[in-house]
Amino acid sequence: MQVTGIGFFAGMLGILTGGLVSPRTGRRRFFHFINRLEGQPHSRLYDIFAEFAAGLLIAVICFDLLPEAFLLGGLINSLLGIFLGLLFMLIFQNILVTMRMKRGTVSRCFWLEISLFCIPAGLALGASYPADGKIAAAVTLAIVLNSIPEGIRYLGNDSAQRGQKIGIAASYSLLTAFGSFAGAFLTAGSGNGTSLLLSISGGALLYLCAGVLLREDGTIRGRLPAVLHILGILLGLLLAVCT
Repeated sequence: MQVTGIGFFAGMLGILTGGLVSPRTGRRRFFHFINRLEGQPHSRLYDIFAEFAAGLLIAVICFDLLPEAFLLGGLINSLLGIFLGLLFMLIFQNILVTMRMKRGTVSRCFWLEISLFCIPAGLALGASYPADGKIAAAVTLAIVLNSIPEGIRYLGNDSAQRGQKIGIAASYSLLTAFGSFAGAFLTAGSGNGTSLLLSISGGALLYLCAGVLLREDGTIRGRLPAVLHILGILLGLLLAVCT
């Protein structure tokens, strides 16, 4: 399906862009590299992209995804979807925290961690594509920009070998493509189904923005995080109004 290819391309473009613009460091073994990331401070470049991209994502959710969900399925159906999206993210994050405390689960934590964004973002793209191409275009841009910080994080560090970086980029893109395919497949010909899935993905991504992307312990201080966040929201608002 066409939307599957769009999801794959958006994820690949974003994560490769992040890898290209990020600084380089020394080499280490792959899973040791992933395990060390949680204990290291995020780079300034990562936080700058993350703040701006989170603002854009919130705008796309609030001005595009959720209004379309309410329009197609009504109040109750949409609120149920938002609640389910929040609940799923809480469950997955609790699983991730538990797994991080166990030895020998680094690779599993990695897969679950990148799925937290790729799957709901892909679902949003797949569900919105048949309903409204303009909303799907805004979601695609949000996927690309929110994938850049992940490229900085995972590909911009020479602790991983070239083949391992290719595997990370491919896995990230395939998960986004899988979410896109699932979103389009599950909502085919169903207005209520589209509304519910848009609401679920919107609720999950809102939780991700509030609980993960907007960091209080980042490397940038002062007014810059708020400015970047507002600029991202304004870009999303312009997309909603002008398209």
